[in-house]
Amino acid sequence: MNKNDSKSALASCLRSPFLERLGAAALLAAVLTGCGKESFETINSVKQSEAPGFFNIAPKVDIILAQDNTGSMKDIYSSIGSEIPKFLSQLEKSGWDYHFAAIPLTGNNTQALFSEIVASRQDRNWGQADWIAPYPGAQFNDPEPSTITSSFFRRPADYSDYRYKLLPNGTATGTEAGLQTITTQLATKMGGTRFHRSDAMLVVIVLGNGDDTSGRMICKRSDNYQAPCDFPSMEQATIISCGTPSILSNGCVVNRKMNQYASSYGRDSATALRAHFKSALEALRPNPAQVKLYAAVATGSTCYGAGSYSGYQYAQLAKEMGGTAQNFCVSQTSSMLNSIRTSLEQTRMTLYTVHLMLDFEPNESTIEVVRYINGDTKNAVTIPKSTTNGWSYAGRIIDQPRVVAANGATMNLATGWAVKLNGSARLSGNDTAKVIYKPRTP
Repeated sequence: MNKNDSKSALASCLRSPFLERLGAAALLAAVLTGCGKESFETINSVKQSEAPGFFNIAPKVDIILAQDNTGSMKDIYSSIGSEIPKFLSQLEKSGWDYHFAAIPLTGNNTQALFSEIVASRQDRNWGQADWIAPYPGAQFNDPEPSTITSSFFRRPADYSDYRYKLLPNGTATGTEAGLQTITTQLATKMGGTRFHRSDAMLVVIVLGNGDDTSGRMICKRSDNYQAPCDFPSMEQATIISCGTPSILSNGCVVNRKMNQYASSYGRDSATALRAHFKSALEALRPNPAQVKLYAAVATGSTCYGAGSYSGYQYAQLAKEMGGTAQNFCVSQTSSMLNSIRTSLEQTRMTLYTVHLMLDFEPNESTIEVVRYINGDTKNAVTIPKSTTNGWSYAGRIIDQPRVVAANGATMNLATGWAVKLNGSARLSGNDTAKVIYKPRTP
């Protein structure tokens, strides 16, 4: 082979897709060894992988904040808005791959009540320089259907919906069809935004000092104030009309006594309504366990000096959907959001890593997997090859879950070469693993 032929062969080798994925170190090795087959057989690849609880792994979560925008919130609104950027910053530092949008609890539900969606740096809208690969082997130019539609995408520093879309409407009212608003916006108004990801948790956060009135029988007092007929404010009032529920219509059963209506529509119907909305929200993910609701609501008749209703429906539904409920009126906004974030962290620590992604196809016979308990490199355990409680070579997987929960929910779909962890070998908490292997040669 003459000098020109050698140069041509070397240039051809360096342009191979295989070497491009190996990076600069491998390219240098190829140049030094003449790019022969034997050069690849001496290259070991070490891939560090983490459990979902470890900060470098980012389980997916789609969050919608639904905030009370009735008149009684006007003195509280600004403090909440100032805390949202901090919440998003802490969420990213905690290692979540998140989507975030905020909506008011009341509004014209025939249109989208949001115009912006914030996404963490795993979203390709950040640009290649700022983008974080969601898993080893992921390429910036790979097609990614969960990347937010560019017209909706915002970085946290550019997000403004919480300042303009959540403004209190200036009037006090006893009606707040919040759960209806939330389900309608999530189910029908997110189309075309790519907010939803089937392999992500869906978290709904409700903030406010009222109670949900979705589908409940609404009565009007003689002063034209409207509220559910079973609200305490309606018990001794003169009722001039009674409407039919909009969700679970079981009639408007009333008895006229001394110019008053007495409604039979009470807590039993409220329970049925919660079941209705719980089912509607859980239907937005393949596994109901992927959906949680958190409520920060009022517990009495006053809140920050303004009139309020106990957020019974929101609080009960939060408990029924695996979230938490806390008193909005005694906690600062920062502590409420931090409490919710802490709960999410606890959830994250219960997830398991089942697939360790590799940058390129390995020589299966050279694979070694080492587990570091709680991420401590001094506490290393070699994971045996076993389909029961060890590792097995999965080959090239396509849209398979990288993360699973004990309840069976699957998250973080990935495509690429992978090692599968089985049984007790799965990573959890702060565990990390090192995969050592040589690339497969032609």
